[in-house]
Amino acid sequence: MKKHSKVFKALTLLICLVVCVVGVKSDAFAYTTKTTTYTCPRTLCSNNLLISGPYGNTSETVDSNVPFFGGKTYLSIYQTYFDNVSDRYNTYHMYLIYCPKYKNSDTSIFRDTMILMFAKHGYTTVGYTQYNASQHYANQVCDHGTDFRGSNVYALSQTLCGENAMLDDNTLVELADKYQAQNGCGKEKAVLENHTWSYGAWYSSGDGYHTRTKTCTGCGYSAKESDNHTLSASDWVNSSSSEHKRTTTCSVCDYSKTENASHQFTYGKWTDNNNGTCTRTESCSLCGYKGSKTQNHSISRDQWEYYFTEVDTEYSYYDYHKRDTKCTNCGFSGMEFEPHTFTEFSSWSVYSEKKHERSKYCTVCNYTHIQRQNHTFLESDYIYEDNNDGTHTIKKPCAECGYIKTEIAEHNRVTGEWFKYGTENPYDEEYDHKEYHQRDNVCSDCGNVESEHAEHEWYWVTDSWIYVNDDRHSRTKRCRDCDFGWYYGDYHHYTNKDAVTYESIDEHQHTKFQPCDECDYIKETAENHKFGTAVYTQFSSSQHQVTQTCVCGEKYITYADHIDQNNDYYCDKCGYLMTRFSVTVPTTMVLTMGTDGEVYSPSEVVIVNNSTAAVSVSQADITSKNGWSIVPYSTNMASEKVDSKQIGFEMNGVQTVTDGSSDSFVYGNEWSIEKDTSSAVVYDAVVSATSSPIDEQVLEVVFIVDWKTNY
Repeated sequence: MKKHSKVFKALTLLICLVVCVVGVKSDAFAYTTKTTTYTCPRTLCSNNLLISGPYGNTSETVDSNVPFFGGKTYLSIYQTYFDNVSDRYNTYHMYLIYCPKYKNSDTSIFRDTMILMFAKHGYTTVGYTQYNASQHYANQVCDHGTDFRGSNVYALSQTLCGENAMLDDNTLVELADKYQAQNGCGKEKAVLENHTWSYGAWYSSGDGYHTRTKTCTGCGYSAKESDNHTLSASDWVNSSSSEHKRTTTCSVCDYSKTENASHQFTYGKWTDNNNGTCTRTESCSLCGYKGSKTQNHSISRDQWEYYFTEVDTEYSYYDYHKRDTKCTNCGFSGMEFEPHTFTEFSSWSVYSEKKHERSKYCTVCNYTHIQRQNHTFLESDYIYEDNNDGTHTIKKPCAECGYIKTEIAEHNRVTGEWFKYGTENPYDEEYDHKEYHQRDNVCSDCGNVESEHAEHEWYWVTDSWIYVNDDRHSRTKRCRDCDFGWYYGDYHHYTNKDAVTYESIDEHQHTKFQPCDECDYIKETAENHKFGTAVYTQFSSSQHQVTQTCVCGEKYITYADHIDQNNDYYCDKCGYLMTRFSVTVPTTMVLTMGTDGEVYSPSEVVIVNNSTAAVSVSQADITSKNGWSIVPYSTNMASEKVDSKQIGFEMNGVQTVTDGSSDSFVYGNEWSIEKDTSSAVVYDAVVSATSSPIDEQVLEVVFIVDWKTNY
C-alpha cells in the first residue's frame, strides 16, 4: 500500500488577555507660558495690571494695547541688562507689571508706569526618570511664587510717559509687595540625583555569595547586588572511619553547607596478627574519632637463592628457589618461594643407545637442571632400502638427537588397481589385451613392484550415453575391473517432462528444449506461446496490472481499473487498499488569561480522522507572531518584565524548551487517531504580564499528519 503524506498548516492561535494596567512614570513634562491679567487694587488705577512671563521666552508676545511699550524693544533691553548682571535665567522668572496713570505719592503727576520684576523660581518635584544604575533625573517645575523682597527679587522700572523721573526704591518695593505673582512660571528642569535605595532580604546564590534586590524609592529602578557570604563553621564531628564533617552557615542569608574532610590521624605502634596482617591504633586530632587499621604486612625481601636441603617439603628445590622476608612495620619474618625462571633447554645430545639428554638453568639463582629421556623414532622419518631378496633395510633416526637405529624386514606389499593395456603399459605377448588386464602390487615402504594378470570381467555400462547424431546415442560394454569396453548404440528417449525448458523467440513463438534421458543431446522445437491464468497486481491508485505468462516466461500485460464490489476498500482483483486520506484540524485555538494571571483553554478542540485507516500527528511546528517570542514552558513569568511579550506553550504532553521565534513538537507515532474517530488537542500556555488588554494572534501551529506506521 503506497502512503501519501499530508501537511496541514491551518492553526491561527489568538490569545485574549485581560490584565490590570501597570503605572509607568512619565519621562517628560509639558512647558506652558502663562499671561495673567489682574485688576489693579489701587483706586487711582482704572485700567488692568498686566503680568506676563516667564523671563527668557523669546516667543512671548506683549499686549499691543499697552501704550508706548514699543513692541519688544524695551523687553530686549531689559533681558540684555539682566543677562549682563549675572546668569539669572536658571534662577528667576520675569513678570511685567504695567499700571496706567499711576499717581506718585509725592506728586500730583499721573503717569503710565511699567515695572519689570524677576522672582526666584520655586520648584516642586513631579516625577523621576531613571538615568543609569546609580542615578536618576528628578523632574521639577516652577509652580509657585516667591517673596519679591530682599535677595529673592530684582526690579527694573521705566516711566513711559510724562516726566522722565524714575520711581524711587521705596515705591518699587511697595509695588512689588502689592503685586507679587501667586503662580509659578512653569519652567522645567531635571536634576541628576543618586538613587535612594530600598533593600529586599538577602538570599543565597551558591557557595560564594548571596544576592538581594534593591529598588529606588524615587524612580522605581530595580537591580540586584551580590556580596560574599559571612561564614561561620561548627566544630568537626565524626562522620565515618575515614571522614569527619561540619556545617558552615552564612550569618546574613539562609546559606548552609555541610563539608566533609579526611581525618587527621595520629597512630600507635604496629602489632603482628599472625595471619599475614598487622594492626595499629589511629585517632583524629580534630573530631576525636578513635579506631584501628589492619593491613597486609609491608614486606622487605632478600635476594633469591638456591637451597640444597629440604627447607619446605611443599617447595622442592628442583622447582623453586627461596628468599627471606620481613615486615617493615611490625618486624614479622618469613620465607618466600618462587618457581625457577629457566632458560630454554639446550639441544638434545646422544647419551646412550636408549636415551639422549639436554640442560637448562635458572636465570635468578643459577640452579642447573639436566633432563634425560628415551629416543624418539618417528615412522614418517624412516628410510627404506630394497635388498632385492624379498626384504628391505629400515633406518630409524631419532627425531631429537640424530641417533640412527637399523633393522631388516619383509616387504609390505599393497595391492594395486586393475588396468587395461595401452600406450603407457604395452601389450604383453603372453596376455592378449582383449582377454586380460594387469595390476601392480607395490611395497608401501621401499617401492618394490610385483605384476599380476587376470581375465576381464564384463558388464553393460550404466554410465552416460554418448551423443552420435540427432537420432541416436551410444555406450560401451566394459570390464568391471579395468574399464576396457566395446561400442553399443540406441535411439534418443524423451520421457522426463520436468527437464523440458523454454526460451522466448519473439512475442509470438518460443523454443522448446527437450533433453535426452540418457545422453547430453537436447532437441530444439519452435512453438507458439500458450498464455496461462491472469494474475492481478496493483499498478497505481486507480488501476491494476493484468499479467498472463507463457511457460517460456513471456508475459502478456494489460491494465484495468480497480473494482470494489463488496465495499471493503480493497480491490476485488489485486487487493489494493483504495484509501481515502481526510483529516480535519482546528483553524483557531483560543487562550484567555485573567487578571489573576491564570491561563484558560477550551476543552472541545479536536482533530477528526475521516480517512480509511489510522493516521498520526508526527510533528507540530510552532512559530511566534506579532512581536511575541517563544520561551520554555517552565519559565517563571512572575519574574519577567511587563509587556515583554513572552509565551511558553504546551500541547498534548510536549512543551517548548528553547528561546526564540520557533520550536518543534515531535510526537513520532504516539499521537495516533483511528479511522472515523477524533482526538482532543490539549494545550496550555504561560504568558508574561501586560499593561493593557490584548486580542491578537501570538502563535502559528503547523500540524504534520501522516498515515500511522506499523498499523
